Amino acid sequence: MILSPVSSDTFFSRYWEQQPLHIARKDSGHFGSLISVSAIEELLSTGELYFPDVQVVNAEQSIASSDYTIERNRINSHRLIQHYKEGATLIVSQAQLKFPALADLCRSVTKSLQMKCQSNVYLSPTGHQGFKSHYDTHDVFILQVSGQKKFRFYPSDIELPFTDDTYNPDLNTATEIINEVDLGPGDTLYIPRGVVHDAVAHGVTDEPSLHITLGVFPIVIRDLLQTMVQVAAEENVDFRRSAMPPGRLQKPQVAELQELFEQLADEDLLTTALARITDDIAVDSNADIRGSLSSPSVTLESKVVINESTILGSERQGDELTLRLVSQVMTFADPLGQAVESLLQGTPLLVASLPGLDAQQQLAVCQHLQQANVIKVVSA
Repeated sequence: MILSPVSSDTFFSRYWEQQPLHIARKDSGHFGSLISVSAIEELLSTGELYFPDVQVVNAEQSIASSDYTIERNRINSHRLIQHYKEGATLIVSQAQLKFPALADLCRSVTKSLQMKCQSNVYLSPTGHQGFKSHYDTHDVFILQVSGQKKFRFYPSDIELPFTDDTYNPDLNTATEIINEVDLGPGDTLYIPRGVVHDAVAHGVTDEPSLHITLGVFPIVIRDLLQTMVQVAAEENVDFRRSAMPPGRLQKPQVAELQELFEQLADEDLLTTALARITDDIAVDSNADIRGSLSSPSVTLESKVVINESTILGSERQGDELTLRLVSQVMTFADPLGQAVESLLQGTPLLVASLPGLDAQQQLAVCQHLQQANVIKVVSA
C-alpha cells in the first residue's frame, strides 16, 4: 500500500538510507480510507485532548502552546482552529493512538519492517508552511491523503543521524534548494533521516494539504553492538571489570580489548541480541484486542485459526518457540511450541487435533492463545 508498485527489493537496494523516493500515483483515493479532515474535526469535537497530542506550528511565527490550551495543557479547540485559519499547520501527534486505521497501518509496517513505527497527521492551509527547513532523526514515509504539498530539499552536513542528533538551525543553514517534489493525493514520499527538507502546501484551489507521516526507527549497528556487549557482559565477567586500574591512567592493553572484541563476533550472541531488540519492538507496539470480548470461549470441539493481525513474527531456538505479538512476547517449550507452530500455518484446526498434546494441554494452550488474541474461533 505504501510503496506499491515499487518492490521491496528495489526500495531497499536503491533508496533506503540513500536518497528520497517519490511514488506518484493516479489514484487520488489511495490513502483516503486512513484519515480525513472530517475525522480530525470529529476528534477535536469529542473527548479531552492535551498538548502535545494536538498542536499547531507556523514557520512564519512562533506559537506558544498557552495560546490554544487551558488548564493542565488541555486543548481549546476554538483557539486551535483560529490559529489554523491564520495559516498554522495542525498536527495530530501519535495519531495511531487516536485513529484505528492508522493503528492498523503502523502494526502492518512494524510487522513488515520489524521496526518501531509511529504516525503524525498534518493539515496545512494552502500557501502556508508549518516547519522551517530541518532534518528528521528517523526515516519517514509521507502519505499524501488530499490536497497538494511541495517538498524542497537542501544540502545536509550530516549523514544518517542518531535519534539524539537534534537538528540545530544555527549549525545547519539551508539556503540552496537542490530538488523539489510536488505531492498529489495518493502519492508516497520516502525521506531518509538526515536529509534536510521543508514543505509548503500549495494548489490551484483552497483545498488544504492533508498528509500522514510514518516515522520508522531502524535497528542501527551502534544499538545492536551495544546490546551484544550488554548480553556478553551478563555472561562474561571480563566485560564487567574496570577499564582502568585503580589510581592509574593507564590505557587497557590493546591485546586484552581485542580478545574481548573477538568474543563479540559470535553468531549465538548476535542471535540473542537481535531477539532482545525485536522483543522490545513487539512490546512497544499497540495492542490489538478486537474480537477478544465477543469471541466465544474455546473448547476441544472448537475450530480455531491464527489471527494474523496480531502476529509480528516467530522464532525457534532449540526446543523453544518465541511468538512476537503486538504489545507482548510469548515463549512455548516443546511440545507446546510444536503445537503452536501447527497453528501458524494458517489453516483452521480443531483444538482436539493439535499434535503432540493431551486434551488438557490442547485446551490450556488454546485458551492461553485466545486470551492473547492470537487465535480466533471460526466454528464449533
